[in-house]
Amino acid sequence: MQRTPQQTQIELGEGYFDYLAEHFPVMCASDEFHFLPRAENAAKHYDKLDNLDADHISETTDMLISLQKGLPAMRGQDDDLEKQLDIDLLHANISGFLIEFMQNRSWQYNPILYLKIAFIGLDHALHKPSASLEETIERSISRLSQIPRLFRQAANNIGTVPDAYYQASLYMIDDCRQYLEDTCNPLASDQPQATSAELSKMINAAVTSLDSFQRFLNDLMPASDQFFGGETLEQTVNEHFLCVRSLDQIFQIAEESWKENLSRLEELRSHLDPAKSWQQIYEYRLLTAHEAIPGHHYLDSIRRRLKNPIRRQIESPPFL
Repeated sequence: MQRTPQQTQIELGEGYFDYLAEHFPVMCASDEFHFLPRAENAAKHYDKLDNLDADHISETTDMLISLQKGLPAMRGQDDDLEKQLDIDLLHANISGFLIEFMQNRSWQYNPILYLKIAFIGLDHALHKPSASLEETIERSISRLSQIPRLFRQAANNIGTVPDAYYQASLYMIDDCRQYLEDTCNPLASDQPQATSAELSKMINAAVTSLDSFQRFLNDLMPASDQFFGGETLEQTVNEHFLCVRSLDQIFQIAEESWKENLSRLEELRSHLDPAKSWQQIYEYRLLTAHEAIPGHHYLDSIRRRLKNPIRRQIESPPFL
C-alpha cells in the first residue's frame, strides 16, 4: 500500500481501510478495538481471523509509518478545509494503530486480545448476514480452523501478563469453552453428516487449542498491573483521539460528569422503581439505551450513512 502523487485523500483512505480489513478483519468489524477503524470491507472476510504474527505486525507498522509520513505533505498541497480534515483523521487513525502495536504492545502481554479476536470472530461468522446457511457454515468452519493458529501466535508473542488480565483471561477461557458447547455443537448436530463431521472436527481442535492456551497461561507468573500500558494513555488521547486536554483536565471532567450522572440515576431510579437500585435498573433499561438509542446503534447508523468514506469508517470512542 504505497501512496502515489496523484492519489486523493479518499483513494488513499480506501486503500488503508481495505488493507486493515483484510489483515485484521475481526478487530475492524468490532467496536471492541479503538485502535482500528470500522473498515467496511471487513465484511468480505468473515472467513478469516486476524494475523498477529510478530513479523506481520512489524511489516504492517513499517508500512503505516511510511504512509503516515507522507500525509503532512499531502495536506499542504490543498487548502480545502474538508480535505485537510480527512487527512488529519487518517493521520490520527494511523497513530492509534502505531501507538497500540509499537508502544503499548498489548499483543505481547494481553491474552484477552486473542480470546476476543477468536470468539468475537467466530460469533460474527455465525451470526452476521450471509447469502445462505451454507455460507455461514463455510465461514464458521474456516474461522474455527484458524483459532489454533491464533493461540500459537499468542503463545509466541506473550512474555508476561498483568494480574488483572491474567485472572480475567482464565475466566474467559471457560466462557469460550461454554460458547463452543452451547452454540457450535448444536449447530454441528443439525447439519448433514459430512458437514457435521467437519464442524465437529474444527470445534474439537478449537477446544484443544483453548486447553493448550490455558496451560501456557498457567505456567506464567502474572506481574503487577502498574507496569503495563499506562505511559501511552496521554499520547493516545492527544494523537489518536485528537483531544487537546491534559489527563488531569479529562479526569476532572469525567469526575464531575460521573457525580452528575449518579445524581440523575438516583432520581431516575426513584421514578422507575424505588424498590431497586440503579444498578439493577441499568442492566435492563439504561444499558438498552446505551447500546441502542441514543447510544451505539444511533451513533453508528448516522456514521454509516455519511457519504465520505473516511468519516464513515472512523468512529470516535470519546463519543460512544
